[in-house]
Amino acid sequence: MRKTLESDISIFICPEGTRNFTDQMLLPFKDGAFRLAIATQTPLAVLTVINTDVLLSPESPLALSPGKLVAEWSKPIDTKGMTDDDVESLKQQTAKLMQEILTRHLMSTQK
Repeated sequence: MRKTLESDISIFICPEGTRNFTDQMLLPFKDGAFRLAIATQTPLAVLTVINTDVLLSPESPLALSPGKLVAEWSKPIDTKGMTDDDVESLKQQTAKLMQEILTRHLMSTQK
């Protein structure tokens, strides 16, 4: 993955590492994506996908349901100058950003 990034090719990593079977918006993030971004000084382009819990059930991953997924890109998070000491704060910053987006979409559907 590092060689891919260093070749100016983007990669897609799901920071939770697995499907979410809980009622929580997000699972705790794994370190890998954040360590890689810091090691290569690559900005994080955060993509939050909304409504997957309804349309892409983790219990039936091959079952398709009609509906609309919403995907929202956030402003990239710069990692220039960050070190391994910043992994935890970068994870928290990313999770907070994604939770704000998920909450905003949830609130808009409950109106």
